[in-house]
Amino acid sequence: MKGSCFGLRGLGRNILMAGLSTTALSTHSLAQDAPPSGAETASESGGLTDIVVTAQRREQRLQDVPVAITAFDAGALETRNVTTLVDLEGLAPNTKFTTGGGYVASTVISIRGGYSPNPVPYNEPPSGMYVDGVYIGKSNGQLFAIADLESVEVLRGPQGTLFGRNALSGAFNIVTKKPTGEWGGYVKAGFGNFEQRSLRVSLDLPRFGDFSVKLSGLIDRHEGYIQNAATPSDAPSVIPARATTNDRLDATNDKAGRIAVRYQPTTNFTMDYAFDYSRTRAVPRFSQLLNVDQGSIFDQNSPIYAGIPLDDFVLGLKRSGRGFSNGSVNNEDLYERVKVSGHSLTATLDLENVTLKSITAYREMDWTASMDLDGSPYPIASIIQTFDYHAFSQELQAIGKIGDRLNYTAGLFFFDDGGPSENPQQFFGDAFYTDSRYSTSSTAYAVYSQVDWVPPILDDKLTLTGGIRFSWEKKGTKRYLATVDSATGNPVGPPAIPETKASSRFKGVTPTIIAKYDVSDDLNVYAKYAQGYRSGGFSGDATTLQDTVTPFKSEKLYSYEIGLKGRFFDGRLSINADYFWNQHRRMQLLVFTGFQAGTAATAIRNAGSADIHGLEVEVQALPVDWLRLSGSIGTLDGKYNSFIENGVDVKDDRVLPSTPKLTGSASGDIRFFQSDRYGELHLVVDYTHQDYNYNTPTISPFFANDAQNIVDANLRLTNIPAGSGTIEMGLWARNLFNTFHRTWSIDFGDSFGGLAVGYYNPPRTYGFDMTYRF
Repeated sequence: MKGSCFGLRGLGRNILMAGLSTTALSTHSLAQDAPPSGAETASESGGLTDIVVTAQRREQRLQDVPVAITAFDAGALETRNVTTLVDLEGLAPNTKFTTGGGYVASTVISIRGGYSPNPVPYNEPPSGMYVDGVYIGKSNGQLFAIADLESVEVLRGPQGTLFGRNALSGAFNIVTKKPTGEWGGYVKAGFGNFEQRSLRVSLDLPRFGDFSVKLSGLIDRHEGYIQNAATPSDAPSVIPARATTNDRLDATNDKAGRIAVRYQPTTNFTMDYAFDYSRTRAVPRFSQLLNVDQGSIFDQNSPIYAGIPLDDFVLGLKRSGRGFSNGSVNNEDLYERVKVSGHSLTATLDLENVTLKSITAYREMDWTASMDLDGSPYPIASIIQTFDYHAFSQELQAIGKIGDRLNYTAGLFFFDDGGPSENPQQFFGDAFYTDSRYSTSSTAYAVYSQVDWVPPILDDKLTLTGGIRFSWEKKGTKRYLATVDSATGNPVGPPAIPETKASSRFKGVTPTIIAKYDVSDDLNVYAKYAQGYRSGGFSGDATTLQDTVTPFKSEKLYSYEIGLKGRFFDGRLSINADYFWNQHRRMQLLVFTGFQAGTAATAIRNAGSADIHGLEVEVQALPVDWLRLSGSIGTLDGKYNSFIENGVDVKDDRVLPSTPKLTGSASGDIRFFQSDRYGELHLVVDYTHQDYNYNTPTISPFFANDAQNIVDANLRLTNIPAGSGTIEMGLWARNLFNTFHRTWSIDFGDSFGGLAVGYYNPPRTYGFDMTYRF
């Protein structure tokens, strides 16, 4: 079997709503912030404004941090309409966001080719996610709805010292807005094609005593982009065709809310509590049948034809009315339902030379989805996936300085998570189904420290950084697999895997060494060595007892990087660039095990190693105050040093997934006029490009994702005086030229008749929104 649909299972809720007070993202704000709507585009000195980041766990000017970062502040997020994490695609070089498979509320993230072989509950993501310092442990539900964003930082390259486990290829550092204690807020409403409707509200209450409170909420929905065709009345088959259950596919209905409370009895002590909740009801995307092999069991002219005429439904994708259609039909009862909630409590004590911080968090997620995987009216391949997840984390930090030359960060970290998953699967009719169940658990500890030192040489222009993190963890798994008679609910024969438990321990050491030299106040260069660590574990949906109890080891990344950050022409031009060379070792790779025990599956094993190198350049310019230009280019080139499958090195027949050779972007923000009476009129146009790439290591035309070229536009009239507040209005369009490309695909392989399905990007969407701020 060439591949498996089950690299898609359990992706969970990965929608990132770009803040209840923000509706836009500065697509190419290269490590600089775009201004708030209606604000000046130039700093007081006439140049680009600065942005403050916390990439090293303390506040620093971005240009001073020797880390490859693309950062967006609240103003940058307000200049373009963004509703999901996929809308960030192309905004940071060598960073790839993809809606995984047919799931609507799912996103697969890759930084510098960092690859998740099977983004399911038992496998760890390759990049770390932090929200207000809280670690989000799984790809499932990792990117829940977030209200009132303050900033988003994309840290490229391993962040293993300060951000720890699973920051193998990078990290996302998300900061939300805190209560101000002053009365204010906004109401925003919008509508668009495909019956898009949205309502977002944020309310900052006046301070009472030592407490400040912020309340936020959103509702976002749209009908399906795809018209599901009716089941043909003349569809003869040995397996009866099913009636269509969903008129439209690729639809979402999101609701989310957030409560933030700040307690500040003294100027040097603060406690921040937050509760967030998000709920998604979605219909999965269209499984477009791409191929069945000639001469296979699905070919009516084949001598081994099995009586299921799938070849009748293999048609080229075409436009049809308001969506995509090709006459095929997805016939299962399709749905995706996700609930995510979380509590966090952060206590901060500022002393004379040190800040002490405690971050405590608890999160829960319930996720269930039903998928039709064959793109036909016949019940050939379908799955249901459920996952109940919980996570608790506790982190203690000390951030301070000693004298004028040494800054330090030290911390202790504890993390505990897990939950059960059920994954019943049906193939070739309803008579039998595969009862597939597993659960995961992990307990992790870490201690870390990093020091920045300015030695008394070279006129204090040299900064040396050294850090190290020690990580220990224990993983557990429980597995059951059997074939069940659908009529009786009883197993057919003995289980392929009787209820089995296994556990293992893992550890990792992730150092960082950096040397930065300030050539001038506006230009610095740096060299960096860092290691990344991704936790090992067990293949939860293994199909053999041996694979169930055999853990895959932790993956390591050794990274070398040089870079520069500079500002020129009185701060009106910014150029940040870096070159990196990453050595991946003990890679966690999909090794295909075929169709076993009634289910198609893959196993994760430490099958290989690879080297990936690349260049990243981000540019931003403010030639005149009314025109802002920005752009980025990222290149990736790499190869496997080894890829062992069934004892054979197949590196020459495998490809690095999620590794487009070139990513690029270009953006223009034009301010047409600025008036105290009529506000400001902005036009923002964005172009993003990504070369073709694969979503698995297997070389197949049905695993290749198309190159994509997308243009978005946003026309906004902001800061219109209205009583004691202001009004903002916007017209926006995504995928302006209505291009379409394949973003994900599944090739079931020769053992499944060469069946392959693909998934495509949304069509052109457009709409209008209005915001009242007070």
